[in-house]
Amino acid sequence: MIKVLIGPKGTGKSKTLISWVAEAVENEHGNVVCIVKDDRYNLSISREARLINASEFEINGAGELYGFLCGLISMNYDVTHIFIDSLTSIMKGSVADADAVVPYLEKLSQQFNIKFTVMISGDEADAKDNVKKYIVK
Repeated sequence: MIKVLIGPKGTGKSKTLISWVAEAVENEHGNVVCIVKDDRYNLSISREARLINASEFEINGAGELYGFLCGLISMNYDVTHIFIDSLTSIMKGSVADADAVVPYLEKLSQQFNIKFTVMISGDEADAKDNVKKYIVK
């Protein structure tokens, strides 16, 4: 399962992320991972979730993000949900570039039965077809 929440900065995506991570930690029977662009969530995200500050790694583009996710999954077979906040900032791309990430997420979701929830700051009108099919309101 893949969910994408997209919208301009200041529309409440961060509060939604914190709430969804807390819900996943409480209800899922595996490890929940939250990948963020910096350390601003250190006190907000449940300590039960694995919080990863992506700025500590050099991730440029969809292919490198895929490799990062594969490494993460290979080190912990019990991951059930991965949240990615500020996807375009983490991969240093645009909303349109996020389209290239979706096939990788689909593959990993199917192969390892992992849920992905992705937050994107930007205009929904800039999203391409791969992203559009997973947008939630």
